[in-house]
Amino acid sequence: MSLATSVDDEFMSIVMCPSCRKNCAADAPRCGACGWNLQGDRDKAYNRSVVFWGRILTALCATAIYLAIRSMGRRPLTADYRDMVLFQAIPAIVIWGTLKMLYPRSGRNMWMTALLPSMVIATGVFVARALRGAMPLGNGLDNALVVFAGPTTKQAAAEAAARASAAFEPLRPLARDCFTFIGKQPSAIVSEFDSAGIARLLSPREMEDAKRLDASRARIKRVHARLNDYEARIRKSAADVTTKVQTSNSPAEVKADFILAVRECGGDFVRQTLAFIALQRRTLDKGDELLELAQSRVGGYRVDGGNRLVFAATADQQKCDALRRELDELTVQRDAAVRRLRTQAQDAVVALEAAPNTSAQASVAPEQR
Repeated sequence: MSLATSVDDEFMSIVMCPSCRKNCAADAPRCGACGWNLQGDRDKAYNRSVVFWGRILTALCATAIYLAIRSMGRRPLTADYRDMVLFQAIPAIVIWGTLKMLYPRSGRNMWMTALLPSMVIATGVFVARALRGAMPLGNGLDNALVVFAGPTTKQAAAEAAARASAAFEPLRPLARDCFTFIGKQPSAIVSEFDSAGIARLLSPREMEDAKRLDASRARIKRVHARLNDYEARIRKSAADVTTKVQTSNSPAEVKADFILAVRECGGDFVRQTLAFIALQRRTLDKGDELLELAQSRVGGYRVDGGNRLVFAATADQQKCDALRRELDELTVQRDAAVRRLRTQAQDAVVALEAAPNTSAQASVAPEQR
């Protein structure tokens, strides 16, 4: 009986390594042959703990980053989300790679382990930005005076900068909403063209049927009218900013400075958006011109290979090819303009958030001197 008991005890004191299938002591932390981590329960407990704290830290860091951005007087932008991902992903990848090299066979969640310090790093970067953005900025002489003048002068300079920035705060949402609205219009116009099937209407296969040409030209006229509506809304949105600012309760000097700041930050962006509408209107005109050519030469052309109109007259063929080349070039210009305007919209909002109130700064200048 004692022999059987000793055999059973010996059998229960060994475990099989799931990696190399060799027997190991039950209390051994790792396999002596391949180094596999045998303490799976400890790894599971660690993984549960690191996921729990990861969720808590994510909520805390996200709140801290949002408050840091809002403390700079603006809302989170696309650039902020991009920086957040970069400042978290790059340190996390480095830390994860280091841990995997040091503990290649560990059963612990190395990626979540690497994410914890990376979230702290990203939060620290945004908080540092907020603290740096709250400092009074100016030319080199002004900064030197603030540094060496003593606590009273530095406090007065900080209060003056805060008053100069706060004067625009009630007015900034008016222009910010305008820039955001106008920034969405180029993509909406492209979607309008796609839903109307303009590219399909101008395809050689579609133009092969002469009965469809009238309907295609009528649809182009309807899209022309839609472009006019887009232009009217953009102009009205830009004009409403001035109207709403003038009817606000801010001082007259602040209103004049803010309107000037809006024009400097977003004037070129609005003009470029209107130029984009003109570009799309030109596309419709050239497409209608191509349809008109085909309509006037019914029976005098054919579709070659499904992707090219071939006219009987050489002059008509040259005109058709020239219109096709121009339409292709307009498409390239459209895609580039959409990307450029998307960036300009973001830049206009950022410039507006940083725009100083010159009249308020001028009024407090004698106090600083």
